[in-house]
Amino acid sequence: MEQQLKRMAEIYPKFENGMFLLDPSGLLWTDYPSHPETHGGSFAFRQYFQETVRLGRGIIGEPYRSARTGQPVVTFTAPLRSATGESLGLLACSVRLFSSLILGDLPAHYNHVSGELRLWTRSGLILHDSNPERIMTRLTDEALSAVQDAHRGIGLARLTAPDGQRSLVAVAEVPATDWLVAALQSEAEAMAPMRAARNRIFLGLILGVGAAIGFGLIAVRRITQPLARLNRGIGRFGSLNPGGNGGGREAEEVLRDLEAIGGGDEIGRLAASFQHMARRLEVTMAELAQSASDWERTFDATAEAIFVLDREGRIQRLNQAALGMFNLTSAQAVGRSWPPLLLGHAAADPEREGTAPAGAGPSYHRECYHSELNRWFELTATALAGAAGAQPGSLLVVADISSRKQAEQALRESEEKYRMLVEGTTDLVVKVDLEGRFLFVSPSYCEMFGKSEQELLGQAFMPLVHEQDRAATIRAMEDLYRPPHTCHIEQRALTRHGWRWLAWADKAVLDSSGRVEAIIGVGRDTTGRRQADEAVAQSEERYRSLVENTLDGYFIAEYPSGRLLFANQTLCSMFRYSIHEVLRNPIWDMIAPDQHDLARKYTEQLVSGRSAAGSSGY
Repeated sequence: MEQQLKRMAEIYPKFENGMFLLDPSGLLWTDYPSHPETHGGSFAFRQYFQETVRLGRGIIGEPYRSARTGQPVVTFTAPLRSATGESLGLLACSVRLFSSLILGDLPAHYNHVSGELRLWTRSGLILHDSNPERIMTRLTDEALSAVQDAHRGIGLARLTAPDGQRSLVAVAEVPATDWLVAALQSEAEAMAPMRAARNRIFLGLILGVGAAIGFGLIAVRRITQPLARLNRGIGRFGSLNPGGNGGGREAEEVLRDLEAIGGGDEIGRLAASFQHMARRLEVTMAELAQSASDWERTFDATAEAIFVLDREGRIQRLNQAALGMFNLTSAQAVGRSWPPLLLGHAAADPEREGTAPAGAGPSYHRECYHSELNRWFELTATALAGAAGAQPGSLLVVADISSRKQAEQALRESEEKYRMLVEGTTDLVVKVDLEGRFLFVSPSYCEMFGKSEQELLGQAFMPLVHEQDRAATIRAMEDLYRPPHTCHIEQRALTRHGWRWLAWADKAVLDSSGRVEAIIGVGRDTTGRRQADEAVAQSEERYRSLVENTLDGYFIAEYPSGRLLFANQTLCSMFRYSIHEVLRNPIWDMIAPDQHDLARKYTEQLVSGRSAAGSSGY
């Protein structure tokens, strides 16, 4: 608003004594030119504030001497109202009394006239006088009484100056103000013709008084008629409701009336300046009303519960989400302290639960459990900034985090089960980053390699792999970067027991966008199995060498089908068949038909576990 006043002052420099905004209680919001030392000060004692509040419209205030400049000033006011007609404060524009806009050229107009032209208020404040030292002082009680009697009566009075000089004064009211314009002439000067010729004294008196009255009325009309029209326009504009029906049309009518004042004099230019300022103010008020409407919609549309608190922590406002979250009505909540409503029984311990929004600083954050609702809530409070750094209250935002708390508890339980599983298994479990550095190692892995967890974390695993197996390991791990993001590796590693064969089943860990962010591997020592496999292979090789090189025929056949599974070369030579021909036929086809029963008898004895020997024809 200070920047807005600055822009208005640059556009309308005629308000040379400044512009300022007062709140409904008369406290200064801001002004331009800015005087920070006055911000927050009360101007409720000023006549222009009291009359504007009493009348409910803009006025031209009683002149007063500025506390800053010491110069007499006149203040124009206009009430500011919301769309609902609620008072928001008032706008005041101040002009020096003796600037060219007000009374600056009044002496120049009337110095050649016999007598004096003076300007007073009804309360006796002297606004214009031939003696500058009397300006902004007050008439004596006797003089003020005479002037008021003259104003209520025929408009003529006799005044006696402190030096004893007596004057005749004609008094008339300046329309739309509480100002009185007076034309004074010394009694001696006024009565001079009468002293010269008694027969002309009465006529001279009448002519003198008449001339004074006529001169005063002409001067008043010339000075105050545009000023009165401007005052009426300001009063009408200040009484408009910008959000009411027809408010825009009435405002345009008022602005057209101000424009009609016209003229090239200072009052006409002052009216034009106020017209432009009023249009700008109308736009600003519309923008403020739209901002307030947007805020109200946002306030009730948000999913979080929002509470507006005063300095003592009492609830002033709450949104629809707050009513639903805590099963409240507005009547139950407004005006009550927030902790009992939002914390339940936990509010009995304010130190533990932290009732900080009532004055614990600019910000506050806490998570608390409401036992009556069986819900977890997250409380975030921010201090509201007021005028001159005051803290009128706080904004408390409450979010229901029960689902998150349940998920966190489930995660902790899952992690505990996983930890127990990992620590209790004999398999090797590791987690590495994309550079192959350890992020996690199981106790079984540490035991196998004879290193502590601290020694392994952050170190690369590849140096532990046998040099001849590293290239194969890298190739196998490339499968982790494409679906199904798994791979199987068998490699040698240097453990505390020496070189051991380890078989790994690896799985990639993906982030929310599907990119690999880590790798989990589960390994097992396969050295014993490989050694057993090698021993079996060596045994089979020795057996095969023995069977192939013997002079006896050997075969292996299924029972009871007799299908040959194996036959050595000696058997093939005996029957003069190739190995493929032998394996195509059952053994029964190679035995003479009259020997089948005997061969089957031998076979049944072997199957039953008894030894059998005999001869057959083939």
